Amino acid sequence: MFIEIHSLQTFSAANLNRDDANAIKTITFGNTLRQRVSSQCIKRSIRKNEIFATEFAKQTAVRTKKFAQEVFNVLETPKPSADQLLEMSLFCKALGLGELELKKSESKKKSAKKGEDSDSEGTGGAGGLAGADVSDFPSLKTLFFFSDEEIKGAAEAFKSEGMKGEKAASAFGKLRKSFSMAPEVALFGRMAADGPKFNVDAAVQVAHGISTNEIDICDDYFTAVDDLSDRNESAGAAMIGTTQVASPCLYRYACISWETLKSNLGNSEIDAKTCVNAFLRAFVDAIPTGKAAGTAPQSRPAFVMVTVGKSQPMNLANSFERAVVGDEYGLTDQSALKLGSYLVRMNKMYDFSSSRKSFFCEALDEKASQEFGQKVLDSGCIKTKNISELLGKTVELLNV
Repeated sequence: MFIEIHSLQTFSAANLNRDDANAIKTITFGNTLRQRVSSQCIKRSIRKNEIFATEFAKQTAVRTKKFAQEVFNVLETPKPSADQLLEMSLFCKALGLGELELKKSESKKKSAKKGEDSDSEGTGGAGGLAGADVSDFPSLKTLFFFSDEEIKGAAEAFKSEGMKGEKAASAFGKLRKSFSMAPEVALFGRMAADGPKFNVDAAVQVAHGISTNEIDICDDYFTAVDDLSDRNESAGAAMIGTTQVASPCLYRYACISWETLKSNLGNSEIDAKTCVNAFLRAFVDAIPTGKAAGTAPQSRPAFVMVTVGKSQPMNLANSFERAVVGDEYGLTDQSALKLGSYLVRMNKMYDFSSSRKSFFCEALDEKASQEFGQKVLDSGCIKTKNISELLGKTVELLNV
């Protein structure tokens, strides 16, 4: 069974997610330029949302490279020896997390450029952690999700095996079978390329958010004045710069595999329905924090639809292959009507309504609301009064 959520959310003068050049992320779709918010950005905003964080405050997980540092903190060993770090590296490698690595100091980087230091930054040889300056704590090369219980369990195993890495890894493997699965890991998964036993298949797929409208990116030129400068000293600005803003109507979509989520949670104390409810609420509520202080992008979705069913999931982004242009209706209203028309056409072709139930909630213009309701009536969509009722009806369908 799959639980899908769709939303339409319009922003004014926002820059929610930037690329490596500090520019708004975009994508060409239907031969027109659209604003884009990456799936990674959306997932992080959900995990960090107050609704989600509060629900699972006692069963949280972190996504970090600083696994070793956290384990040594639990062991109350903030400054481990190089030998202890070597064993910790072996421990991490045996779990499939890869070796630890040290950041080279600036002096070593300069020496390496001159060919004076060709030692590895890893831990495998004499140029690794042995005899190294460990003032900068070594870390993993890749980010992984770890629950608090896993970090404490790793510390327990490492200590019980006399801080011998490979033995500790074996002990930890047996110990973690009794651990509860953290909701972040159960939902978003975890992949360790060298350690399949540490892997968790993601129960959630999150699409990149795209604007339903063709985007017009504006460069915002700004200046700043030094409050303590002498007025006679300079009439100019102390700082000048430019940033980008745009006004998208974002279509966002995510899909939860109910069976995968229940399997991932296993013997966890966390109820799968609670997990679904928290994710859906956070999906509706969460907003990426890009340029938030300067743009205050605190809008809310004006349209949300959730479906529950056993048939193949369906991302409705193709509703907007032809960019939406607000005319008789506003941009959000027009986007909802296009989504409704596409849903009806696809339902006639595949008869999706026979194998799924759909609920929607909207705050559209009165005329647009009536037109949307008429469009989706035959597709089995049921209108709810508000978000709480919509999500309540969704959760009621689980395990039915």
